[in-house]
Amino acid sequence: MTCTGTTTYMGEMTSPNDCAGLIALGANVSLEDCQAMPLFAYAQFDIGGNLAWRRYVVTTDDGYELSLVHIWGDENGNFSPDINGPMLFLHGFFTDGLAWFDINDPDDIGLTSQMWVASYDVWIAFKRGTYYSQGHTDPSNYDADATGDPTAYCNYWDFTYDQIGLYDIPAFLSAIMEIRRDSGEGLYCDKVNIVTHTTGAAELMVTLNEYPTEAAAWFIESIVNLSPCLIPTIESVLAMIGQTSPDRRRILNVTIDADSDFEEDEDSEDERESRSLKREGNSKRRSLSGSGSGSPNKISKQALYNTLKYIRSLLTYE
Repeated sequence: MTCTGTTTYMGEMTSPNDCAGLIALGANVSLEDCQAMPLFAYAQFDIGGNLAWRRYVVTTDDGYELSLVHIWGDENGNFSPDINGPMLFLHGFFTDGLAWFDINDPDDIGLTSQMWVASYDVWIAFKRGTYYSQGHTDPSNYDADATGDPTAYCNYWDFTYDQIGLYDIPAFLSAIMEIRRDSGEGLYCDKVNIVTHTTGAAELMVTLNEYPTEAAAWFIESIVNLSPCLIPTIESVLAMIGQTSPDRRRILNVTIDADSDFEEDEDSEDERESRSLKREGNSKRRSLSGSGSGSPNKISKQALYNTLKYIRSLLTYE
């Protein structure tokens, strides 16, 4: 039996494996999690400000085993509770959770770490088929390895964005709420803010369409779609979730570009409580309020944060 199409998904990536050495340098991660996700460990140490993180394995209703990363502490490994609630990052097509480390300014830290600094509880999804999410509860019949049984191989890769929306995203959301509830850290069951990129928007719309009541009433606080591969009308979005959560329904569908110009109240920066991330020597770590060294026309992570905050205030439906 043969199957056509994608044979590997991020499979060409080569993983560094000196996790013991990385931890000796001060990486805030366990040896087990570093060995499970060494590329992420190196990226988080170098570009993510060395914020503390851990990996969870989330199992979907159809048996796929997915990696979910939780950024839980500062660069010194100290837990710090969030102020603004949980935020889930959903990557796009032919990428994985490492895509959020793509930066233009070498003095920046990744967007996910920037949002932790801004007092969100940050979670990074790795959807099925990506480099760190290729497990299954029934490996004899579902195997991502092209060198194994061809039938099991084809069974594993027989999915589209529909299955990601039907199974992966609900599993991520449920895991986040359960982990926060059971953490013992005094975290409450706040609904989740979601940031998607490209096809992540389409997959999330599948989730909203399939579970409109559950998504709006129980799980989702707000949505930001960056460079979405589809742009639904506000009527279609409200038809999905607008009738189910009248007191707290917010949908954001935004494409950010370098020429965007948004205004914000003068005192908003002082009002925003955030955690600090200090620059150390020539490392790629800085605080959210750092000026950076980008050109005037290039949008910075600070500008992105301000943009998202401003648009959220405009698109609040009471």
